[in-house]
Amino acid sequence: MERRNPVPDREQDMATLEEFLAQRGISAEGALRLLEGALRRQEDLRARALETVAAIRAIDDPRFTVESLRAHPEALRMLEDGASVGKVYRRYFLGGGDETEQTEANLGLGMPRGERLTAEEIERISRLVDRNGRYALD
Repeated sequence: MERRNPVPDREQDMATLEEFLAQRGISAEGALRLLEGALRRQEDLRARALETVAAIRAIDDPRFTVESLRAHPEALRMLEDGASVGKVYRRYFLGGGDETEQTEANLGLGMPRGERLTAEEIERISRLVDRNGRYALD
């Protein structure tokens, strides 16, 4: 015998929703504002996550991945608190490294192997990443 999903009962659903709101003293308008705010927050979180993943990929350092970020609670918390990806990367994954380490990490520019960034270029890129909160330089 084939099982079917029951057809939703809109009237029952609305009655349940109205009872829920009444128990909490929330008006229909208030509930709508709460729902809109929750949806907006979810969209913002999704956009931030996509930007973060794109920045991690652009940095292209095998030490700095989504998995390594998840395994580093302080770095993840800093990112969740609104720090730029570049700042988190420099603080926790470059370890305050020297210029060689930073040029090899490439800061996401995808430069051909063997080319080096000057200290001034690294600093300029770092300032842009901090100011924009993004890896893009445009």
